[in-house]
Amino acid sequence: MTGRLRALAWSGVVAGAAVAAGLIAVAVFGDLNTAGQLAGIAGAIISLLGLGASMYALVSYPPTQTDARSMTRATGSRSVAAGGSIGSAVTGDQAHGALAGAGAAPLPQPPSPTSSGRTVQASGHRAVAAGGDIGNAITGDVSTEPGTS
Repeated sequence: MTGRLRALAWSGVVAGAAVAAGLIAVAVFGDLNTAGQLAGIAGAIISLLGLGASMYALVSYPPTQTDARSMTRATGSRSVAAGGSIGSAVTGDQAHGALAGAGAAPLPQPPSPTSSGRTVQASGHRAVAAGGDIGNAITGDVSTEPGTS
């Protein structure tokens, strides 16, 4: 946050505290009806200021466009592709319990977009590709017969 924005934010905090203190003083030393009317007016003004700040933020900081050259594609049957990280990917048959034997599944990482011009592609039967990290990838079938895996 820049110095100007930080000063503006702190001035808003101080102004809000001053308004709250003033409303409490009117309620204690004046009458409750006057305090209620002043609180209604202050609430309307503050909500309009919030609406103005929201509109300013929408106009000042337009959303960024993603690079058209970066692409994430999964073309094979049962393939998985992600532009960011993958916590766990299971493409095999009857593999729903297989992650329990692989230890604790890692926590998923926050999504990260692919870098400019980068293509992430999983092109093959049960292929797994990621632009970030892959925690667990189980692509084979799990046997249900005892003694085999």
